[in-house]
Amino acid sequence: MKGKHLGSVLMTSSVLMGTISGIGIFVMMVVVVLDGSMRLFSSSIGITVELTSSMMVLVVFGALAYTEIEDKHVRATVMLHFFSDKINDILRICGYFISILVSSIFTWEMFSYTLHATKIKKTALSSSLPFYPFCWVAVVGIVLLLIVYIYKLILCFSKEGDVL
Repeated sequence: MKGKHLGSVLMTSSVLMGTISGIGIFVMMVVVVLDGSMRLFSSSIGITVELTSSMMVLVVFGALAYTEIEDKHVRATVMLHFFSDKINDILRICGYFISILVSSIFTWEMFSYTLHATKIKKTALSSSLPFYPFCWVAVVGIVLLLIVYIYKLILCFSKEGDVL
């Protein structure tokens, strides 16, 4: 029962982050179209490059956990049909362990970088657009992905099967 509640919380959180990611894509599109249109009149939005670069952080990291929950991540499964179900299960478990290890290292490094960026109030290179809030979104996204990996690893060993 607790697994189903945790799965529901993970799904809701991931959908929320995915929605934020989608909004980020829309905002980027509007900014780029406006900037391109304004260039016809010899004008421009000064922070287009910085804003779209910062929004890419939001778009990518916001969608990671959602794509993992929906099993939409790119997977190398070319040779898996040659193996038995038991071998495939073992390979899946090994994959989750590796993913958890890599995501843990990445989470720690991103969190450390974001703390430093927040402390110095890091801004974009050529404008005063604050960069560190976007870094916090990246930290939340990667932590959520790490929790999803751990949850899916636990599900591999549980008898409940797929709860998400």
